[in-house]
Amino acid sequence: MRQIDLVACQPRPFRITTKADAKAAANMPDLVKRDSTADRTGAQFVGDRAAAHHRAKRLPDAVQQLEKQLSQTLGHRAWSEAGLGGPADYDQLTSRITELEQAIIDLRDELEQRDQDLAAARGANRELMTQINTSRGQT
Repeated sequence: MRQIDLVACQPRPFRITTKADAKAAANMPDLVKRDSTADRTGAQFVGDRAAAHHRAKRLPDAVQQLEKQLSQTLGHRAWSEAGLGGPADYDQLTSRITELEQAIIDLRDELEQRDQDLAAARGANRELMTQINTSRGQT
């Protein structure tokens, strides 16, 4: 180490540089507006962990889609800069694909909304049937 002028470095000792201010913390607004109380340790984080797990599963698909878009954009640019140009109807096809992709997204959103409505209707139906059955048992 001495031959190449490397010298060992000793890190500084740990020192607390900030002090807790209870008065300032009490005046901080709750921007998240989430109930963080739970009946057992770690219960409030179960949903957060599940959501993070699902986001992590979707990331490779998002990366793959972005790579595909980048590849198409670079390929189109190289094709244009080479003076070859694209097919005559390339722009029309691209805009049609974009329209169809947006239509698919809209239909998926509508389907998801209908699924939620159906689940809510089923829940209401269960509650009504329970009320009817309990009222019959009392008479």
